[in-house]
Amino acid sequence: MIKKMFVLCTFIVLCISISCDNEPYDGDVFIDDNACQLAIIATGNAATSFNAATEDNYNLFCQVYRDALQDQIEACGDAEGTLQSIISALGNCVIENINLCNLAIENTEIARLNYENAADINLQTTCIAYRVALLNQIEACGDPNGLLQLIISGLGDCTTDGIPTIGTWQLLFILSNNLLDIDNDGIPTTNYLGEIDCYENEFITFNADGTGEFVNNSFPTITFTPISESDVDFFVACTQFNEIIAFTWLQIDNNITITLTQTGEVLYFLKSTSIITTIVEDGFLATSTVDDSTISEDMTFTYLKL
Repeated sequence: MIKKMFVLCTFIVLCISISCDNEPYDGDVFIDDNACQLAIIATGNAATSFNAATEDNYNLFCQVYRDALQDQIEACGDAEGTLQSIISALGNCVIENINLCNLAIENTEIARLNYENAADINLQTTCIAYRVALLNQIEACGDPNGLLQLIISGLGDCTTDGIPTIGTWQLLFILSNNLLDIDNDGIPTTNYLGEIDCYENEFITFNADGTGEFVNNSFPTITFTPISESDVDFFVACTQFNEIIAFTWLQIDNNITITLTQTGEVLYFLKSTSIITTIVEDGFLATSTVDDSTISEDMTFTYLKL
């Protein structure tokens, strides 16, 4: 079980390694002495050993992997905190304290971020890593609603796809980098759409003449009440309406640019096989019921081809 679960770590490290070929991991100034690249290689080697760990040598290989991740942070930086999140998930490297499900969720989020931010040349590699991470999350956590399997199906085999953009796409996931329990059932998730009763029939249609339309049918108003220093209760009110927003669109490789006809606002989407994604700043916004504070998250809206 340990070996099967942690094989995804190598894929994620390899994704980070590939993305560092042209610039360092955190986007800062390139390190002339190549310390960052050497640290990435060392992390990859440590991850390979860690993937093959048994109960007898788990503690040793885990500590080596943790140290390699820390060295990579020092050499390359970790602006998004993704490497540190793996270190935190590993804990003290005592197997009894490892929560495989939580670790799988963390690694899936890292793989998703790498995929969404990949250059075209790395898109297939990061897609494969994301797919592997999702499969490992299913094994560790289950997939009672089949949502993870839907994403996997949408990714396909991660090769250059022949599925045309022209047609209708439905919003099926709204994903965040952070876990929240919006429906207050005690189970936090990164797929916020599964927690609310809104956005159930939202569509994008791309026409062959370069025009298209969004069909929006609902919008959530979200509030929260603090119940402790680290926990809140959320409340969601869904307003139903019918709105059609016209646009023009242009696709270059995997990038789709949408320009709203009425306002001129420009939106950017990434297409891969039967998935189209876009990042919406403050796509999740909740206001406090007791003061002026808010909780906001940038969200990845994910559409699947019908």
